[in-house]
Amino acid sequence: SRKNKRRMMLSPKTTGSNHMPLIPLDEMRPHRPQTGSPRARDKITETPKRTACLRCRGGFILDGFPRSLQQANDFDALLQRLNLQLDAVVSYTLSIEETIHRASGRLTCPKCHAVYHLVSKPPAKPGICDRCGNTLTRRHDDHPEAIRVRMHEYAAITEPLVEHYRQKGNLLEVSAEGLPADVLARTLTGLYALAHRAHVPLRP
Repeated sequence: SRKNKRRMMLSPKTTGSNHMPLIPLDEMRPHRPQTGSPRARDKITETPKRTACLRCRGGFILDGFPRSLQQANDFDALLQRLNLQLDAVVSYTLSIEETIHRASGRLTCPKCHAVYHLVSKPPAKPGICDRCGNTLTRRHDDHPEAIRVRMHEYAAITEPLVEHYRQKGNLLEVSAEGLPADVLARTLTGLYALAHRAHVPLRP
């Protein structure tokens, strides 16, 4: 089993700007009314501010969006109306066991929000935040069995989404194993290869 996360990049159509805004999930969020059909609850909300960002000269990156096939279809329609194209969709893959290892060792500070890991980034003093001295906490659902259940549910929802972009020909699957620098290198290599194949200019 694998954990998939999507990152979406639009390559710039012009090269006059070095700015590429990162649009987090909560700023291109789905509309979730209290009542209504599942289709209505999954509909994305278009905000003028963020729709304008889709036209930024440096392109844009969407972080963690869309999260369902319906959102992907809605976003495809939005891009078509704006005469824009999504050049690459990066799906990071990680084994369930490694996901459990990483998430189950996570500790956070409820005061300054610093993040630690019991193995890879432990605090200097066990259970105490290095920054502010507050007691570190562990999410109630960051336990192996809870994580395993979440990942199986996540895969069931996102596999159709991954297949959607695979069929479109702009899916780039990258292993998230190893150090962050290694993952970044694999991502950039894959993006440049994808851009070269599609004849899309990407700046280093």
